[in-house]
Amino acid sequence: MSNNLDKRKSLDKKGGALAILIAILWSANPLAAKIGLEDAPIFRLGFMRFALGIFVVVAWGIYTKQSFKISKKSLIPLAISSLVVPIQFAFHLFGQDQTTASHGVIMIVTFPLWAAMFSHFYNKNDRLNKIRAVSYTHLRAHETREDRVCRLVLEKK
Repeated sequence: MSNNLDKRKSLDKKGGALAILIAILWSANPLAAKIGLEDAPIFRLGFMRFALGIFVVVAWGIYTKQSFKISKKSLIPLAISSLVVPIQFAFHLFGQDQTTASHGVIMIVTFPLWAAMFSHFYNKNDRLNKIRAVSYTHLRAHETREDRVCRLVLEKK
């Protein structure tokens, strides 16, 4: 089933480099959390990380002259996110505190599978189909040269 709202473009070198940089930063996240938890309790570490994140977002918003006005239709989703995200992050840090950094990496590398699954149910513009389901679960989980070629052929259809 084709969706006209799903307009994708080919990945260029700049986008690919950004994706690799983000992957490197994400893979360092469990280690950074583990190191941070040695010096700060869970909620203080979470507060520090979110405060830094807010600073970066506000600075970028000011730099790009974005509006910070909150529309009425965004109030309920914003309120829900304001409650759910800190709780989820606290559970993330608590779990990271109870295990090793390598286990945290395993949680993060399975994130695309969970994101694809949740996106299928919550985002009408990003439904899983047979091709996407196969590429997410099988081909990306067993990345060899042959699988990469196979995935590229499947995604072009």
